[in-house]
Amino acid sequence: MTAEENVMVAMHSHLKSGILATVFGTPSQRREEREAKERARELLEYVGIGKTAGQFARNLSYGDQRRLEVARALALRPKVLLLDEPTNHLDIESIEWLEDFLVDYPGAIVLISHDRTFLDNVTKRTIEISKSKIYDYKFSYSKYIVQRESEVERQENAAKNQQKRTTRWQSRYFSQSALRLRPARLRGRANWRATIDGGRQSAIQKCTATSSI
Repeated sequence: MTAEENVMVAMHSHLKSGILATVFGTPSQRREEREAKERARELLEYVGIGKTAGQFARNLSYGDQRRLEVARALALRPKVLLLDEPTNHLDIESIEWLEDFLVDYPGAIVLISHDRTFLDNVTKRTIEISKSKIYDYKFSYSKYIVQRESEVERQENAAKNQQKRTTRWQSRYFSQSALRLRPARLRGRANWRATIDGGRQSAIQKCTATSSI
């Protein structure tokens, strides 16, 4: 199928493509086909490949095929539109048109893009997935960046404060433990010395007794 027919089929899956609908279709089908063809050409013009509308899709360059996929996705008008890097291979004029189209889109849009300006102009909600957790922010990308940096700073400060509290607690705990152990150590040393002194005294007495004999 041509690029134009690809978009037409996405628009109305029940339409017969090409000459079949023109010759064998009902008046209603032929009217739908004409309307779909006009709309398909508009979409292809908007994404920058209007001049290749009559070419077979398989013969298009990789960049033009990507543009065709964007046109097909927009033609489908699903309730939830999934777009992965839609601005790749689009020129400035096409990107601006796509922004206007998505802003007025009646359904939900899930969008992945590295184009920050595009994200700010189109999105109203930013979702971050980090370390198996989901963070949902009810504003555009630039505002999300500011909010996220503030949260990261707050988390880092909280971690530092927790570390300080842990260090103080450990220092206090070991100091108190040392104070509790000190008397016992002193008693142990005293008993040890008493034992040694007693042993020495006994040895001296035995020596004295032996000398006397």
